Amino acid sequence: MKRFKRFVYPITHIVVPFVLMIIIAIKCSEFLELVDYSAYGLEFNFSELSFKNPQVILSILLVIIQWFIVRLFVTKDKEFAKSDFYGDYPLIVYTLAYWIMGYKVVDLKMKPIPLQFQLLHQNIFNCKADAIKSNKEFKYKVDKNDGLNYRVKQINIIVADTFDILDDKLPNNIKDNYTIKIDRIGERSIRVSSQELVDLIHREIRDTHSFCDEYNLFLATPAWTNKAIYEQVFNTRDGFIINIYQQDNQNGFKFKEKPIKIKC
Repeated sequence: MKRFKRFVYPITHIVVPFVLMIIIAIKCSEFLELVDYSAYGLEFNFSELSFKNPQVILSILLVIIQWFIVRLFVTKDKEFAKSDFYGDYPLIVYTLAYWIMGYKVVDLKMKPIPLQFQLLHQNIFNCKADAIKSNKEFKYKVDKNDGLNYRVKQINIIVADTFDILDDKLPNNIKDNYTIKIDRIGERSIRVSSQELVDLIHREIRDTHSFCDEYNLFLATPAWTNKAIYEQVFNTRDGFIINIYQQDNQNGFKFKEKPIKIKC
């Protein structure tokens, strides 16, 4: 059922409403005509204009009017692709939801991690990511390659928070990079928001930024943490390039070879 809902959702929330606006505009234009208008010092002499098909002009004007009404009063504060199903749509679907139907809110939960970063970087939505509290406190340990003392092309950042990330899940073409792995100590299955983890990542990025501008991110982290990583660590006008890798649930949850690249 959720798979079906995911499939039809963009159709019912973008395509169908827009088509309805067009149909309504065409039908209403059959009963309207362009007339002269004058008020408050403004004067529009539509009768002097010559159109091959005035109904087409009226239809376009009515679509535009409906479009403004929907964006201002109907979808302005509504959330697109609510987190009750997995919203792994291409970024263009969310962009169309914003520009065509005026949706302005997206919850980052139940979205692929690369898409979360894309939505944050696009910066047109109010991206929600509620903090997750826990009675337990977790600590983290950091493992690194040998000392980094020369400029490198890329650095791998592996954050194994909610579950472990094994080396054999990583793409082969990045395994020789300098790598920083941050592991949660103790139980992993609990999702929790951790400012301590974000601060730790921030320190590691700050300490290595003089050697590298481009980072490969392999994340097992909840939405709140990802939002904080983007906003507090990388979106700082320091010229970062981040490559966010997605795990493939069709291939043993190995990370896909091709990441989503974002220039911050």
